[in-house]
Amino acid sequence: MHKLEDPFNDQSLALAVSPDGNTIGGWIGEIDEFDNDYINAAVWDRLSNSVTLLKDTANNRFEGKVLDVSNLGYAVGETRDGKGFIWHPSFAEPLIFEDWLTERQADYSPLVTSFGVVAISEDRVNGKLRFALSDIEAAGASYYAEVDVAEIKLQEPWFSFDGAEISLAENASSVVTLTVVPNVQQRVISLTAVTNAPRLQIPGSIMVPANADQVT
Repeated sequence: MHKLEDPFNDQSLALAVSPDGNTIGGWIGEIDEFDNDYINAAVWDRLSNSVTLLKDTANNRFEGKVLDVSNLGYAVGETRDGKGFIWHPSFAEPLIFEDWLTERQADYSPLVTSFGVVAISEDRVNGKLRFALSDIEAAGASYYAEVDVAEIKLQEPWFSFDGAEISLAENASSVVTLTVVPNVQQRVISLTAVTNAPRLQIPGSIMVPANADQVT
């Protein structure tokens, strides 16, 4: 167990953890010299054991709570006055969710104003963020949003394998073709068989010649 950092030593509440376990979201409470209490949306980094208190561009506290976080550092939640928001370390400040949507696509008109964005997931294969949110106008109504975010898409792998089904019959052999993105220098690729079958023998490595696009 590790105590999450609280710079005010007042109160804090962790509400979400990213799938990889490295980012935690929630809020930290603060009581000022006039006994006014505030809740500041917060994101903790497990690896550095540090906390980021969300701020606006004027460096004022962002009052609200983080309800979910993603592996890539996106945080979503609810402001203190009951609106959904989204934040990322690359943002100048947390953004109301609908403002972020219209900022990405000027002619888009959100169907609802979210009471809170309660969940986020990443589809890095197709470059999409997916959200679950509730409607501020219709109590109890929930919605799902899918947003294209090309910058989160994984790069295509530079190699692929193609070959016949491998047989373990006596004296059988199979041919596998490795297709690669050509490189001006030769490359050596290590191979490991994910099996304990001693009859399956593969080379420990293969050499891809310079400028080659296939090796058999």
